[in-house]
Amino acid sequence: MGRLRALLTLALLPLFTPSLGAQSVAISDRISAVQKAYYTVDYNDPQHPIGPLDGVFDGRDEKARFTVEDLTPGEHVISVQVFDLLDNVGVRQIVVEIK
Repeated sequence: MGRLRALLTLALLPLFTPSLGAQSVAISDRISAVQKAYYTVDYNDPQHPIGPLDGVFDGRDEKARFTVEDLTPGEHVISVQVFDLLDNVGVRQIVVEIK
């Protein structure tokens, strides 16, 4: 099985606003091409698709960007899930606090 790795980088400026702005994701898979990516907020939110910067997920190394908006004050968990063509999944999470 392929080993999928999603590296999530979040620029949290400024933390007191209800929006995290555009977030970048670098995705790397050693075996097969990336197929799709999603993010969720606080585990129970619906999955929001993440789009690749070049328009299509078709390689083992991809870059993507997404925007998280309208967060209420308090702590939130942003989770990114990435799937490859063999249905392997990589997950990265970050905890943010909106003031």
